[in-house]
Amino acid sequence: MLNNCIRVSITLLAVALLAGCSEGPTNSSVSETADLTNSTPLSSAAPSAYVNCLSYPVVFAEGHGLTGEDVAHFTGLRGTAGVESFIEPYDYIDGVPVYQNPSVNEWQAEFADGTTLGMVGCEIDWADNMTRQTWKDKSKVRVEVVLFAELTNPLTGYNMFSLGGEKLEEVFVTDAATYEGYSATVYSNVARLKIEKLDAQGGNPTLVVYDSPCYDAYFVDGPTDAYSAEVNMGGKCIYGFNWDVREVEATVKTGWYRLTFSLDDQATYTDYDGVAHTYARNTQMTSINPLDLFGANDPEVVLYQPELNAEGTASVLEIYIAPGSGGKK
Repeated sequence: MLNNCIRVSITLLAVALLAGCSEGPTNSSVSETADLTNSTPLSSAAPSAYVNCLSYPVVFAEGHGLTGEDVAHFTGLRGTAGVESFIEPYDYIDGVPVYQNPSVNEWQAEFADGTTLGMVGCEIDWADNMTRQTWKDKSKVRVEVVLFAELTNPLTGYNMFSLGGEKLEEVFVTDAATYEGYSATVYSNVARLKIEKLDAQGGNPTLVVYDSPCYDAYFVDGPTDAYSAEVNMGGKCIYGFNWDVREVEATVKTGWYRLTFSLDDQATYTDYDGVAHTYARNTQMTSINPLDLFGANDPEVVLYQPELNAEGTASVLEIYIAPGSGGKK
């Protein structure tokens, strides 16, 4: 059973900062003092030819995977839980082989069907680049959200480490060692992202920039900009959306915006065979990651604090878009 009162460990290895969010496995068989700067990659595999492997356990809250299919049939994850193929090391650190994510190597952490656990309570974690940074009207903003749940029964995950690098050039590896974890990310099929331009901070919407639930992407033939989740290079299942502020259909793109991550009451979609599917929400947000809140650090680093409604179905983050390019912390 999942505990509805969620408290997720925020202890990290210094080398395990995964995609701007605050949580990562703390187990390690690779020395924390390994000299990574003098490391020479051995792997010749092209990571772009593969998708990322799940390293951090995930709960599929409504019992359906990343493509909307029942997890008993297809999760949308690469590989099979418990089946490993470590054939081409990226490098050796303190004599231990490490394997890049993604690469020809394959592994998969365990997952759970949330429908067997009752209502899945979770903590929402907005990426640091959203709460601690002011973006500009020429920016391309990566909007990431992660849901975390505390587990009563552990799931198996894989140790992951960052070897450094900027943005997409950052290298994530595993030493192939596993751990039994009591924390998992949560994937909910009813998740929705909405972005609105406001007339002022805390004001009224003047324009809906984006509004889509995950289930809009299910069984779609061809490209779609529907909201979706993915497994990132750190091996976590996260929600992500690439927002190009330059494409906002407003003469003045600067100003305040409201970003709302919410959970619809149900998911509805039609599969390739024309069969309609409808199932109810089995996810509830019970808390916000403490590091997203004002006063979590000294000196203060949080610029924009998210809020959570009383029902646990929506988290709202208002941010300011300034004139210029790039982003300022």
